[in-house]
Amino acid sequence: MKPFNSTNPEHLEWARRLPFSHSTCLPYLDYFGNVFTRHGSEPIFVWQHEDYVHTIPSIVLPKLKRNWENAAIAFATQEDLQKIRAEGIPILREEFVGTEYFYKTQTFLEPDGKLAKKIRKFVRDYPTVQIVHTLDPKAVKAFYQTWKNQQRKPSESKAEVMTERFDDVRDAVFDEDHEFFHYCLDHLDRYQIKQVYALLDGKPVGMAWGVEHSPGKWIGLHLKADYQVTGLSRFLQHERAKLFAHCDEVSLSTGCGKAGLDAFKQELGPAYTKEYWYVVTGERQKPTPPKTA
Repeated sequence: MKPFNSTNPEHLEWARRLPFSHSTCLPYLDYFGNVFTRHGSEPIFVWQHEDYVHTIPSIVLPKLKRNWENAAIAFATQEDLQKIRAEGIPILREEFVGTEYFYKTQTFLEPDGKLAKKIRKFVRDYPTVQIVHTLDPKAVKAFYQTWKNQQRKPSESKAEVMTERFDDVRDAVFDEDHEFFHYCLDHLDRYQIKQVYALLDGKPVGMAWGVEHSPGKWIGLHLKADYQVTGLSRFLQHERAKLFAHCDEVSLSTGCGKAGLDAFKQELGPAYTKEYWYVVTGERQKPTPPKTA
């Protein structure tokens, strides 16, 4: 098993066969992923995650059926579960992990309904907002720290993370994986990550990044907004989509286990969603040979 490396032509070719998902974009694979071949031919992309310390699950269901036995899969769909069961392979563990949200880029480029109304209200409330597409990394880190500090109750120490408040503030679009954020910041040019920053009085109050996944498809990476600036996250969705007008479809990942974030992404009007389960399988059940007299 080796760390995935998108500069390796063989690894890159393997990655292009993976389904469209936030978890299969190149920054994600480079940071989290490892790869090896099983049963001699199929590359298996695996993911070591703190939630699954005793296993190294495949990120998605392998294509070869013989790789479905005695396996762990991090993001198995209902269709995957049906395929596994149809092969007589027992599922030893099945745990819901989240819903991924997919949208038409046009939904954000030319919003209508409630989304359009809230974006217009934001523009009226903050007519001096300035959009830029590059920012000094020091300023990005400073804003990130400000945003991170907002995720804590004022009465708590910095070690105590606020949780319930997230579910009540639907504009607080956040990503708990702080290390991945800094990895992306350090590799903006490598992945050609497109950037949007919102400034008020010259000060950053929000940011949104995105990266192309494959032809016609892109991934919404980190979006972080000062929760005191009402409506900013929706406005950032609109501004970011302008940079991907040539793409038809975008994934905004899952709700990261937060009910408020799931509600926010549902409100944005996904074109479709995918539910994922963490699955551990056993060995295929072999037919019992007939008894002889």
